[in-house]
Amino acid sequence: MFGLVDCNNFYVSCERVFQPRLEGKPVVVLSNNDGCIISRSAEAKALGLKMGDPYFQVKEQLRRDSVQVFSSNYALYGDMSRRVMHYLGATVPGVEIYSIDEAFLDLGGLETHLTPYLGHLTDLAQRLRAGVKARTGIPVCVGVAPTKTLAKLANRLAKKDAGLGGVLYLDSGERRAWALGQVAVGDVWGVGRQYAHKLTAAGIDSAADLARVSEAWARKHLGGVVGARLVRELQGYPLRGAGPERGRDAAPAEPQLLAHVRAAAAGAGRGAGGGGGVRGAGGGKAAPARRPGARADGVPGQKSVWAGGGRAFALGGADAAGAHRRHAGADGAGGAAAGPAVGAGGGVR
Repeated sequence: MFGLVDCNNFYVSCERVFQPRLEGKPVVVLSNNDGCIISRSAEAKALGLKMGDPYFQVKEQLRRDSVQVFSSNYALYGDMSRRVMHYLGATVPGVEIYSIDEAFLDLGGLETHLTPYLGHLTDLAQRLRAGVKARTGIPVCVGVAPTKTLAKLANRLAKKDAGLGGVLYLDSGERRAWALGQVAVGDVWGVGRQYAHKLTAAGIDSAADLARVSEAWARKHLGGVVGARLVRELQGYPLRGAGPERGRDAAPAEPQLLAHVRAAAAGAGRGAGGGGGVRGAGGGKAAPARRPGARADGVPGQKSVWAGGGRAFALGGADAAGAHRRHAGADGAGGAAAGPAVGAGGGVR
């Protein structure tokens, strides 16, 4: 079983941690050299602002609608990412950092062992969500499913539907069938724009339609073995070797895992309490990379690795202390409770 934790509007959320007055207001973050919009709050999305909109084209609309505009501060975002990943690594057996604001969780076996201690996997996901928010100030959504592709799909739906409370667990065939029917084929993880057009032309409009094609058809029309694997994942069959290495730096064996779960249930987990400073993920030795081609954007030196039970993960990036941004000046740290104020004081125009 896999989980996918994705931070909501991550760059905007980082700015709001240090300037709480921005909650409920439209906020956007711009790319390097203030080129285009790369992060939007829900309020900014409601105004019709799009990802990638060039700043010079929407500058007048931003002023008219009183949208708060920030230059990007990657030192700050990298530090906040490390805090989020550190907490996740200290709470579940395995974490694979997928990007600066996303991580896959290895939850294999927990649906059996968690029941006496922390309840259903949905309860664990809600605790993770609340724990990240309490320790870092960053809101997240969690999708849980038998495969990574389905976990991504579940996370997408958890973000779109406020009634789900930020968590969706695809724990049955009926729930998976419902979820597949809610997602357009072009929004499936691994289906690009060209393949989306090709699939739509073939009468495959939803993820449910794609899950029904044969393996032979997928091999012929979706790039060979990669397409066949995608279809199998949508059908609920995880790829072999998709979990972490079960070696020296991997997740603890079952007795240690149960002890870890009991400790977490008693509030004595190894997470960074109160959002204190992060030095890594428990000082462990980095585990071998499972997916060497995985995405690593936003933070220099970021790697996709599995980290067993909070033992280790690799996430590069400069320390945020003293980070400089070109439009410095407004409001400073804003009284945040996320540990030492790093990169705070980023400017608002």
